[in-house]
Amino acid sequence: MKFGVLGVLLIVASPAAAWVKTFTCSAEQGVGFRNQNNRYEQAEFEPLRFDARLYDLIDQSTKLRLEGRSRAFTAMSAFDCTKASKKTGKWICVSGLGQIFNLNEKNGRFVWALGYGYAFDQSDSVTVSIGRCRSTGN
Repeated sequence: MKFGVLGVLLIVASPAAAWVKTFTCSAEQGVGFRNQNNRYEQAEFEPLRFDARLYDLIDQSTKLRLEGRSRAFTAMSAFDCTKASKKTGKWICVSGLGQIFNLNEKNGRFVWALGYGYAFDQSDSVTVSIGRCRSTGN
Protein backbone atom coordinates (compact mmCIF):
# COMPACT_ATOMS: atom_id res chain seq x y z
CA MET A 1 0.00 0.00 0.00
CA LYS A 2 2.82 2.43 0.83
CA PHE A 3 4.40 1.87 -2.57
CA GLY A 4 1.11 2.52 -4.38
CA VAL A 5 0.48 5.81 -2.54
CA LEU A 6 4.06 6.96 -3.15
CA GLY A 7 3.75 6.14 -6.85
CA VAL A 8 0.54 8.16 -7.16
CA LEU A 9 2.16 11.12 -5.34
CA LEU A 10 5.15 11.07 -7.70
CA ILE A 11 2.92 11.07 -10.77
CA VAL A 12 0.76 13.94 -9.47
CA ALA A 13 3.80 16.01 -8.38
CA SER A 14 5.66 15.63 -11.70
CA PRO A 15 5.39 18.40 -14.32
CA ALA A 16 3.41 17.50 -17.42
CA ALA A 17 6.50 17.43 -19.61
CA ALA A 18 7.21 14.77 -22.22
CA TRP A 19 10.91 15.74 -22.19
CA VAL A 20 13.26 18.37 -20.82
CA LYS A 21 16.51 19.53 -22.41
CA THR A 22 18.92 21.46 -20.20
CA PHE A 23 21.68 23.80 -21.38
CA THR A 24 24.31 25.90 -19.64
CA CYS A 25 24.65 29.21 -21.47
CA SER A 26 27.11 32.07 -21.47
CA ALA A 27 26.66 35.36 -23.28
CA GLU A 28 29.86 36.30 -25.13
CA GLN A 29 28.84 39.87 -25.97
CA GLY A 30 26.00 42.21 -25.10
CA VAL A 31 25.21 45.65 -26.49
CA GLY A 32 22.27 48.01 -26.33
CA PHE A 33 21.02 51.17 -24.68
CA ARG A 34 20.94 52.08 -20.99
CA ASN A 35 18.64 54.69 -19.44
CA GLN A 36 20.79 57.48 -17.98
CA ASN A 37 18.75 60.35 -16.50
CA ASN A 38 15.75 59.73 -18.76
CA ARG A 39 17.95 59.50 -21.83
CA TYR A 40 19.02 56.27 -23.51
CA GLU A 41 22.71 56.02 -24.36
CA GLN A 42 24.57 53.23 -26.14
CA ALA A 43 26.23 50.82 -23.74
CA GLU A 44 27.95 47.47 -23.48
CA PHE A 45 26.72 44.90 -20.97
CA GLU A 46 28.50 42.32 -18.87
CA PRO A 47 28.17 38.78 -20.16
CA LEU A 48 25.68 36.63 -18.25
CA ARG A 49 25.81 32.96 -17.35
CA PHE A 50 22.55 31.09 -17.01
CA ASP A 51 20.75 27.79 -17.49
CA ALA A 52 18.17 27.27 -20.21
CA ARG A 53 15.59 24.50 -20.00
CA LEU A 54 13.36 23.49 -22.91
CA TYR A 55 10.18 21.69 -21.83
CA ASP A 56 8.10 19.80 -24.36
CA LEU A 57 4.68 19.65 -22.74
CA ILE A 58 2.10 16.95 -23.21
CA ASP A 59 -0.26 19.47 -24.85
CA GLN A 60 2.24 19.68 -27.76
CA SER A 61 3.59 23.10 -26.75
CA THR A 62 7.23 23.82 -25.94
CA LYS A 63 8.34 26.23 -23.21
CA LEU A 64 11.73 27.69 -22.39
CA ARG A 65 12.78 28.80 -18.94
CA LEU A 66 15.95 30.80 -18.26
CA GLU A 67 17.43 30.64 -14.77
CA GLY A 68 20.28 32.68 -13.35
CA ARG A 69 21.42 34.80 -10.41
CA SER A 70 21.39 38.20 -12.12
CA ARG A 71 18.63 40.80 -11.75
CA ALA A 72 17.84 40.14 -15.41
CA PHE A 73 16.17 36.86 -14.37
CA THR A 74 13.89 38.18 -11.62
CA ALA A 75 10.88 39.43 -13.57
CA MET A 76 11.01 37.15 -16.58
CA SER A 77 12.15 33.83 -17.84
CA ALA A 78 9.17 32.02 -19.34
CA PHE A 79 9.02 31.76 -23.14
CA ASP A 80 6.75 30.03 -25.65
CA CYS A 81 8.80 28.29 -28.33
CA THR A 82 8.37 27.18 -31.92
CA LYS A 83 10.76 24.88 -33.74
CA ALA A 84 12.02 26.59 -36.91
CA SER A 85 11.76 23.25 -38.74
CA LYS A 86 10.98 19.70 -37.68
CA LYS A 87 14.42 18.23 -38.38
CA THR A 88 16.61 20.99 -36.98
CA GLY A 89 17.27 21.95 -33.38
CA LYS A 90 16.54 25.60 -34.11
CA TRP A 91 14.15 27.23 -31.63
CA ILE A 92 12.43 30.63 -31.77
CA CYS A 93 11.14 31.59 -28.31
CA VAL A 94 9.11 34.67 -27.29
CA SER A 95 8.16 35.79 -23.79
CA GLY A 96 5.06 37.65 -22.65
CA LEU A 97 7.33 40.61 -21.88
CA GLY A 98 8.46 40.97 -25.50
CA GLN A 99 11.78 39.16 -25.21
CA ILE A 100 13.12 36.92 -27.94
CA PHE A 101 15.48 34.00 -27.36
CA ASN A 102 16.65 32.06 -30.44
CA LEU A 103 18.64 28.86 -29.88
CA ASN A 104 20.40 26.55 -32.32
CA GLU A 105 20.96 23.23 -30.55
CA LYS A 106 23.44 21.99 -33.19
CA ASN A 107 26.02 24.76 -32.92
CA GLY A 108 24.98 26.04 -29.48
CA ARG A 109 24.57 29.66 -30.56
CA PHE A 110 21.87 31.91 -29.14
CA VAL A 111 20.56 35.45 -29.55
CA TRP A 112 18.67 37.06 -26.67
CA ALA A 113 16.91 40.41 -27.18
CA LEU A 114 15.16 42.48 -24.49
CA GLY A 115 13.33 45.73 -25.13
CA TYR A 116 10.29 45.94 -22.85
CA GLY A 117 11.33 48.92 -20.70
CA TYR A 118 12.05 51.36 -23.48
CA ALA A 119 8.68 50.95 -25.18
CA PHE A 120 6.49 50.78 -22.08
CA ASP A 121 7.94 52.39 -18.98
CA GLN A 122 11.63 53.31 -19.47
CA SER A 123 12.65 51.21 -16.48
CA ASP A 124 14.86 48.69 -18.28
CA SER A 125 17.77 48.72 -20.64
CA VAL A 126 17.44 47.57 -24.22
CA THR A 127 19.91 44.78 -24.96
CA VAL A 128 20.89 42.19 -27.49
CA SER A 129 23.23 39.43 -26.34
CA ILE A 130 24.89 36.65 -28.30
CA GLY A 131 26.60 33.59 -26.93
CA ARG A 132 26.70 29.83 -26.73
CA CYS A 133 24.85 27.10 -24.87
CA ARG A 134 26.04 23.57 -24.28
CA SER A 135 23.75 20.69 -23.51
CA THR A 136 24.07 19.38 -19.97
CA GLY A 137 21.56 16.58 -20.29
CA ASN A 138 17.97 15.74 -21.07
